[in-house]
Amino acid sequence: MKKLSIILACILVIMMSCTKSKEVHPEIGDGNDEIVTVGVNDVHVEYFCNNMADLEKVYFCYWLDSAPQTTQHTEMAKREDRFELTLNDLLSDTLYRYYYILHRISQDTSLTAQKTFRTQAWPFNIPEVVTVEVNSITHNSAECFGRVINDGGDEVTERGICWSLSNDPLLDGNFVAAGNGLGDFSATINGLEPTTTYHVWAYAKNRKGIGFGTGISFTTLSEIPLEGLVAYYPFNGNVIDESGNGHDGTIIGDITLCDDRKGNPNSAYRFSGEPFNYIRVEDTVDLHLSTFTLNAWVYTDADDYSFNAHLICKGRDIVNGSYALQVHRVIAETIYGGVNAAGIEGIPETRVWHMITGTVEGDQAKFYIDGVLMDERTLSYPFEHNNEEPLTLGMHYYTGVPDYYTYPLLGVLDDIRIYNRVLTFEEIQILYSE
Repeated sequence: MKKLSIILACILVIMMSCTKSKEVHPEIGDGNDEIVTVGVNDVHVEYFCNNMADLEKVYFCYWLDSAPQTTQHTEMAKREDRFELTLNDLLSDTLYRYYYILHRISQDTSLTAQKTFRTQAWPFNIPEVVTVEVNSITHNSAECFGRVINDGGDEVTERGICWSLSNDPLLDGNFVAAGNGLGDFSATINGLEPTTTYHVWAYAKNRKGIGFGTGISFTTLSEIPLEGLVAYYPFNGNVIDESGNGHDGTIIGDITLCDDRKGNPNSAYRFSGEPFNYIRVEDTVDLHLSTFTLNAWVYTDADDYSFNAHLICKGRDIVNGSYALQVHRVIAETIYGGVNAAGIEGIPETRVWHMITGTVEGDQAKFYIDGVLMDERTLSYPFEHNNEEPLTLGMHYYTGVPDYYTYPLLGVLDDIRIYNRVLTFEEIQILYSE
């Protein structure tokens, strides 16, 4: 009898063991089962119910362990024997908390116990990037340079420059992408506010995240001066006066569009250096200037370039009441043979862009090259405009001028501005930095 009892007990243990081996999913405490498969930035969840007919819907609720306020509720897809869900775009190597909301047909909604899962870590690092420098700063833009020195072991899919008014490198919309991969890159930031301090960072992305370089701060310049602007010729494919004052030009002879100093196509005019090839602006009272600033960008082509070549001209250079800007001086004719100009000996370096500026007020004349004051003179008499000649660009002109007094420009002109006042040194610096 004792032996029979032992045999029955053994059979019972074997039967119980066989029954346990048929269970596919371990119990999780609420009568149901789950499988949670975790990746680097995704998780696949399967939830099993002992009575699928009674379980109508299941919601998966999850949040960052470090940020409970980020809770999200996502309905799981119902299959024949389970509910399942795949979540993507999770943070790598991060702890999440979760629970299920169960909607049963036979009873009220219930919640399961709270649990956790941690995503896997990427097997590489974020990129290493350097913020190199910021230059070409204007009132509303700046050019920024960066360098990706290490991809972290994964492909750099995006790099660029981000900026902010605060000292936090966040890609919150203020960024400019500049390609991908290792190496040097640059990006121009536009739409900035004048006289404002900004912080910039180079950045680079791979699958693990974003690497930032050390921040660099800079302050934008004051806005381009508009007060007293009589005429402005940016030569954006035409000779229109974009000051809004209507002093549009007319091309006379062989004047052709070309690249400007920034490489923009059809944004400057090339002059042939031959007589009677110039831009003409008809005389108006607005151009009868006794106090003025003349400003132009010029590129000269020939080593034997004539020092008399005129950039801006209003009347004959030896007739009282005429004014002009040449590549080497500003003229305000007060008495022929007296002191009527401020300038330099010779000419600036050829085949290089220069900004040439001349100012006159009363008997004071100043001459600048590239924003640097080169000469300041007291004229023989205070200057007073006195002629009705057209204003010309790229040539000396007056009624009846012969060929040998035309002094034509051999080179390129761009961004000509004429003011009815004297710009300050700081304002001239703004023009040069544009």
